[in-house]
Amino acid sequence: MDLIVFLSDWTLKYLKNKDLVLNRIESMEPLKGDFRFKIIFKDGEQLVTCCAKLGSVKGILEKKDKFISCWVTVINSKDNFNFLLNNWEFFIGYINLTLCFLNPFSMRELKWVVKPSAHNLVSEESSLAGGLKAIADNVDLVGVEGFKARIS
Repeated sequence: MDLIVFLSDWTLKYLKNKDLVLNRIESMEPLKGDFRFKIIFKDGEQLVTCCAKLGSVKGILEKKDKFISCWVTVINSKDNFNFLLNNWEFFIGYINLTLCFLNPFSMRELKWVVKPSAHNLVSEESSLAGGLKAIADNVDLVGVEGFKARIS
């Protein structure tokens, strides 16, 4: 199975299950291009994309309005974690951005989720790396090649 298709399928199922109680989702539309699908809520919409590397997401977001509501699923790799830390100022500029770091093969938690703009409001700069690492450490790291090997 293709890595992006796997991440997209997992994300779609996760977001549907997450909405079971609130029942806010009206529809999900597949998209072509940078975003995999669009979720239509009763009170707005959210674009969803999935990438192996967080660096790819930066290029996608740079083309969009900073107020875009966007969910991004990436592999929970050391490279992606470091990219987040090194580009934190960029990501906090997107008010409605949610990042999901996924390893569905982890023996502990499968994912960790952060909304950089909100996290930045409640954390101190001096403790940013340690705080994010504490959250991320609950999910086993996986590289792109290891991930691909598991899904093929």
